[in-house]
Amino acid sequence: MAIRPETMLRGSLGKRVRITTRTGREYVGTLRSYDELDNLYLEDVEEVDGELRLKRAVFKGGNITFVVRV
Repeated sequence: MAIRPETMLRGSLGKRVRITTRTGREYVGTLRSYDELDNLYLEDVEEVDGELRLKRAVFKGGNITFVVRV
């Protein structure tokens, strides 16, 4: 049974998610909000296998290939 993206995002608000971008980079952060274009606003973001750490970040929906709750 498939889950609609909006249902998954709504259920993930305030929770840690892992996103993968078109470039293959992966980030983990707390999902604070999203919009109708699937732009994601995350807090306490860390790049997986990297040194980048950000307090807040916005990820453009068109650049995201995968989102999973962690």
